[in-house]
Amino acid sequence: MKPKANRCVRWIRVRVEASVDERRPFMPTYQTRARALQRAAEVPYQKCLQSILKNGSRALKLSESNAWPVIRADAYLLDAMLDPDYAAAARRGRYVSERECEHCGHLFFVAVDKKGVAESESQFCSECHERGGVVECARCGTEMVGERDGEADFCENCIDFFASE
Repeated sequence: MKPKANRCVRWIRVRVEASVDERRPFMPTYQTRARALQRAAEVPYQKCLQSILKNGSRALKLSESNAWPVIRADAYLLDAMLDPDYAAAARRGRYVSERECEHCGHLFFVAVDKKGVAESESQFCSECHERGGVVECARCGTEMVGERDGEADFCENCIDFFASE
């Protein structure tokens, strides 16, 4: 019996090292995803499991494109109000608009009033703002991706304006 146990431990060690080397993110099982969704949405387990099976590939694509955990994507597809960013935008305005970040391509939400005017005209998500990659043009004030190097930053429109003069 001793050699069999060693062989099993060796196989487990090889599998763990292989998964670490491949750098694959942890993928929760359907059961784990359904239990997390059940806790978040307070709906029956079977309904959560059906939702996951129905929206399985959409949730994976959404989580990959937005760098979200799969469980957050499942919750968003079941009910958008379960997403904390969407719910925060919904509290600030009457409607919610989905936008794609100009810099990173992630989905972000903006509150919109009843006339269709967005609360902010930002083209960048909050993560890009927090990382400090978004700066304002020194002349017109539009947002752009760039780094502060101590000098005044100008957008392409303002640079073209100065070049034409």
